[in-house]
Amino acid sequence: MFFVISGYVTNSLRQNSLSILKFSYEKFKRLIIPFISIIIISSLVDLCVLDTFSIKNILIDDAKGGYWFIFVLFVFNIILCFQRKVISQFNINSLFTKCLILSFPWMIFVLLCSYLSENIVGLLSLSSCRRYYLFFILGYLSKSYNILVYIKQSRTLRCILIMGYILLSFIFVCYIKDIDTNIDFAIWFVTNIFGSFFWISTLIWLEGEINFSPFLLKIGQNSLGIYLYHYFLLLFLPLMSLEINKYLFLFSSTTIILVGTYYFVSIINKNSWFSKYLLGNSK
Repeated sequence: MFFVISGYVTNSLRQNSLSILKFSYEKFKRLIIPFISIIIISSLVDLCVLDTFSIKNILIDDAKGGYWFIFVLFVFNIILCFQRKVISQFNINSLFTKCLILSFPWMIFVLLCSYLSENIVGLLSLSSCRRYYLFFILGYLSKSYNILVYIKQSRTLRCILIMGYILLSFIFVCYIKDIDTNIDFAIWFVTNIFGSFFWISTLIWLEGEINFSPFLLKIGQNSLGIYLYHYFLLLFLPLMSLEINKYLFLFSSTTIILVGTYYFVSIINKNSWFSKYLLGNSK
């Protein structure tokens, strides 16, 4: 859902108004600078607190120490910017042609993962690009063609989505459990589409029904920082282990980590230097 939402909220006007080079530079400041900063900080924490450090986890591991999604999101944004320039320059209006152009990089990712060495695939996080690129494009298309608006307005579609989501999730969790074959991937992919569209359309519907508090809105606006820095509060999770119901513990610890990280990010935002290099909030 992270990548569906990322594609959905992509600023198309910003992409159109800037050259590919300027747009890439802007996204570099927004995503790659905090990505580099968090990798350095995370490595120091691992070295000092956990006494573990492996350059492989940072350089040639697809997960990039757990922060792969920031790097991958940067790649997706640059690719989409280039694609939009091509579509605009050649005045392409056909939905089928647009879908072919937008999905073409996914086929490239598949080929690169098949033929390049494991180290290069890990260095460029190509496996993650292959797995999540289509979700990003689906999010972008759903905004461009108001797909989520149609889902929001149709109870029938929402019922189909939730029933399909529950059924496919049950099949995947109970019988498949991993992505070992193309069929496994197809079921996993469709399950996530159903789930993402259901939850996002539900949130859009709730937006019109519920007046969200300023606090919740601020959490949304600081989501990148929360994604980046909530990992460090997980180090204190064993200290919160109490003899209570596991579901109550899950809810309470998650709430503490979310709220605690939000206030930590708020403190970082107050300093222009920290805000720029740790959160990518440069003007």
